[in-house]
Amino acid sequence: MAESHTSVLVVGGGPVGLVLSCLLSGQGVDHVLVESRPAVSRHPRARGVSARSMEIFRRLGLENAVRAAGLPAEQVSFYRGRDLVDPDYVRTGPAREPGGGGPEHTPSPGLICSQDVLEPLLLRRARELAGPRVRFGTRLLSFLDDGLGVQAVVEERATGRRYRLRAHWLVGCDGASSTVRAGAGIAMEGPTGLGRYLSIRFEAPLGQVVADRVSAS
Repeated sequence: MAESHTSVLVVGGGPVGLVLSCLLSGQGVDHVLVESRPAVSRHPRARGVSARSMEIFRRLGLENAVRAAGLPAEQVSFYRGRDLVDPDYVRTGPAREPGGGGPEHTPSPGLICSQDVLEPLLLRRARELAGPRVRFGTRLLSFLDDGLGVQAVVEERATGRRYRLRAHWLVGCDGASSTVRAGAGIAMEGPTGLGRYLSIRFEAPLGQVVADRVSAS
């Protein structure tokens, strides 16, 4: 089995892993990112982007692109009505401080930008900086801390090819069902299974119907 070396192995290519890859590249740190999915998310998933995240995107030169992809500030409101054409609808916006100022004292306030449009921007920048060392369609199978670093076995899902990666550091950015956390024996605390959710994504030509009441939700 072939073996290669890197300073940092990042497992997970969602927003956190991709941003970490960009930041490591900016500091000249050699690394490899592996993500089991073949491509970025097609589902909106998480939408809220905090001011601190926007400050980091600003540092990466991505703030303008993320803001252009996100929801315009005037549409960050909540719609309440019996249906989309309810004449008695109520539309409320986020709380504002007296005097019209916002609660975020930052040049890069947060916004709503769904994950399906955010991830491609992050992936493009990560690949610009790290090239083929950002590897989608590649999953972590196992890893071992031998006292000198971490020896990981990864697999290219399309071909079944496996190889070893030796790294000084392993970073788990692989979500709630983290392979890294489980392999490191780190248990989650607190109750689980608190709820079940279903998201349905569809597209419909409703622009003119909701033009006077466009809202985040």
